[in-house]
Amino acid sequence: MTILLFLYLTFLKTPTYAASCCGGSSVGVPLIVENEKGNLISRYVQSEIERSVNSNGIWSKTSGKDLYRTYKIEGSYAFPALQMNAGIDIVQTQLGEETASGVGDTYIGTAFQILEDDLKWYHPRLFQYFKLTLPTGKSIYEAETPEEARGKGFWTLGTGLYVYKMILPWDFTFQTEVYKSLKESYQREDLGKYTVEPGYGGHFLVGTGYNYKLLRVGSNLDWNIEQGTKLTGSISSEGSSKRFVTWNVSATVLVEDHFDLVFSYFDQTLFGSPTNVELARGISLGLQKKWY
Repeated sequence: MTILLFLYLTFLKTPTYAASCCGGSSVGVPLIVENEKGNLISRYVQSEIERSVNSNGIWSKTSGKDLYRTYKIEGSYAFPALQMNAGIDIVQTQLGEETASGVGDTYIGTAFQILEDDLKWYHPRLFQYFKLTLPTGKSIYEAETPEEARGKGFWTLGTGLYVYKMILPWDFTFQTEVYKSLKESYQREDLGKYTVEPGYGGHFLVGTGYNYKLLRVGSNLDWNIEQGTKLTGSISSEGSSKRFVTWNVSATVLVEDHFDLVFSYFDQTLFGSPTNVELARGISLGLQKKWY
């Protein structure tokens, strides 16, 4: 088991966890982009690993049935000068016959509106946001077995810009983000002491949606890239960078005053030239409550 885990850590291809976009909100944080005072969304996300891509860009079909089920709760509240937001994941992993569950990543964040919207088509709403991810979910580097890995497992600070424009019946979204995780050291009886230092990462998203009465149908593409993770000590590896693109299509229905039902499908196997990553397809079902 020790040798297998050493190889898994050294030549790790990280699975990607896609999040759906809900009615114009960010995939990074649930920003308030319209006129509500607050929102709360509860989502169930199920994804399955479909393909594995090595550092040379060579694809292979996954041999087992690797499933990830995530229960997400996220919320935001708008104050006069800023927004505050937070989220928590409960993750269940099923890797072949082995299963495990527990708390995944949690985060807190804040956002500021830099530019107000007006009637000109080229004048959108512009936000800057900051996001701190807490190491509540075990990373693969500290998990005893692969199925126990439920998140990044590092303190991670990110910042980004979010652009939103409504030109009825259409809405348009652009987002860019950069983040960095702090290095962490681990001591294990089977592997000794080693230090894990993640590189910088970032993503760029572009999306649009069509609004008709109580229905919104939208889609986006999200390009992701992350530097290699360096391991030193009893395990030594420079790591390899990873990249992938997530395509998402969603439908949002107003089911009652201030309640939205959100369904989405995402696929990471269709676009781009991914490297050093495991690619998933999945669905998401959520219920969102807004306060005005």
